[in-house]
Amino acid sequence: MPQSDGLYYTISGGGACSFPPVLLIHGAGTSYQIWPFEMRRLTRYQIIAVDLPGHGRSEGTACHTVEAYTDRILSFLHSLKIVKTVLVGHDMGGAIALSAALRPAGIAAGIGLISSGAFLGGETGIVNELATPFGHSYGLQLIQNQSFGSQAKPELVKSTMQMLGKVRHGVLYSDWRACAGFDLRSEISHLKAPLWAAVGDEDSLTPPTFSRFLVDQLPGSALQVVAGAGHMLPLENGLEVVLGLRAFLERIEFSRRQAGIYDTFLNDEYSSSHTQYGMFG
Repeated sequence: MPQSDGLYYTISGGGACSFPPVLLIHGAGTSYQIWPFEMRRLTRYQIIAVDLPGHGRSEGTACHTVEAYTDRILSFLHSLKIVKTVLVGHDMGGAIALSAALRPAGIAAGIGLISSGAFLGGETGIVNELATPFGHSYGLQLIQNQSFGSQAKPELVKSTMQMLGKVRHGVLYSDWRACAGFDLRSEISHLKAPLWAAVGDEDSLTPPTFSRFLVDQLPGSALQVVAGAGHMLPLENGLEVVLGLRAFLERIEFSRRQAGIYDTFLNDEYSSSHTQYGMFG
């Protein structure tokens, strides 16, 4: 995995120089591996999946606020000389995507939210349990109880919880604390970029009402509700998410062509320095 600004990431596909790269931002306590393999190698688009600070293979420590994570993501994009991108995030990653899209720099060419919203709530009970080493195990159990839909396979639940169980205590707590303090509901109407929201109809952490709020606030946005899926939608029903993202990107492409927009979002220095990586997971 290459590294930039202290953050590790994967990159796949060349994409068209006239279409912005797609940045995948994972959620609380996870890493780039939350994304289905098919999404990280989505043909015809350049896909970048990043590990947030303190997560996966990235350096540093976890942040306590979504705004602090947003600062790191914007710094990461700047280090790659990316001035426009489609921001796609799961859970807390969606909150980071929204926060970045509302910054004055106008970085967002599109916003994809998966199991997320303009408000996350943070489940106070879980945050309180994760606050101390003594409550960590029970906090993980609470997360498991609320993270999966009825159709999630037992082996998926087990492997996901094993993954979260290996995350440093301070990282998981910081992430859930960041989620608890996030609320951009009063600012959503200022978004200019097209938006797609995908959510499982059995998601109890960021229920469909969170996504519907966004769609109601932003005419022309798209809502995808996946039956039988919970909060871990990319893992539970990755194919549906991949199809939804592809349709969203194609809609952005069509709109850009109709408007006659053919900007270059990756400068020559970035493009030439990354061809060596090709496609990998």
